Amino acid sequence: MRKEKGEKGKEENSTKKQPKAINWFKRPRLNPSDKLVSTHSNCLKYCLLFILLSFSTLSLAQDWELVRSFPVPRIHKLQVDRYGSLFVADRNGNIFKLDSLGKTLETYSPIGGALPSDLQVSQSVNVFAFYEDWQRFVLLDRFLGNARTYEFSDSEEIGYVKSACWASDGNIWLFDQSDFSLKKYNPTTKSILLSLPFNFSLENEELEITQLREHEGKIIGISENKIFVFSFTGNLEWSFEAENISEIGFREKSVFWIGEQGKVNFWNFFKNTQSTIQLPKLVAKLDCYNGNWIGYFKGNIHFYK
Repeated sequence: MRKEKGEKGKEENSTKKQPKAINWFKRPRLNPSDKLVSTHSNCLKYCLLFILLSFSTLSLAQDWELVRSFPVPRIHKLQVDRYGSLFVADRNGNIFKLDSLGKTLETYSPIGGALPSDLQVSQSVNVFAFYEDWQRFVLLDRFLGNARTYEFSDSEEIGYVKSACWASDGNIWLFDQSDFSLKKYNPTTKSILLSLPFNFSLENEELEITQLREHEGKIIGISENKIFVFSFTGNLEWSFEAENISEIGFREKSVFWIGEQGKVNFWNFFKNTQSTIQLPKLVAKLDCYNGNWIGYFKGNIHFYK
């Protein structure tokens, strides 16, 4: 196991090659008897599909195929990066990189075993772990090495960071709860590049932004009952009311979150449209890779095509 090196701001110096994309969802070869060859059956299938599409434009048709499952107990966070690599954080604060069969490839164990408030792996070549209790974040390479720790307390311009995320230009977006503002922070110079106070006409409970993400040229923030969309200049562009949001993910230009009774809710924040799909079973954690789904529930990770 690699331990946290404790050196603040140490530059990453890994010479390892970028990993190849993992094909978790390769479709198994079917027997000829498994295929639908009946003209009558195909006609009936297309008619039913037309009826479903005509019935509602707010539902996404989804045929689920379970590709594989494997046990991974006590998951706290689950993320898939742009190469298809699976990263999980357990209830002891350890972060693991897993292969397609659930075998541990790499491990990072922070000193003190703190739980990451957020884990992000899809927006850069780094693994970003934010610790609200410690008011710090850690950057790791794709092999969970070269740990660099940054303390928000090193900046006098930051009060209490409720949520934070990696920015595409190498800086950090954060929500400062002490003055209810969205800030862009340069961890190298320990300076604030942008500070935008929230509109105080919003209700106070909506100002507790519990998660931030940068996606498709936007900054997405969530509270318990609302999703906010900001431009790169920090201006509020959209807001959308939703209930009981704990974590979000992204599929193309839509943000998604787990709803009630196994449903996944979508909101396209460019078109301001909503949609839902029904999962084949309940999940507690969910992420998306190349249009496919990775879910966790009761000690098992499931891959659906």
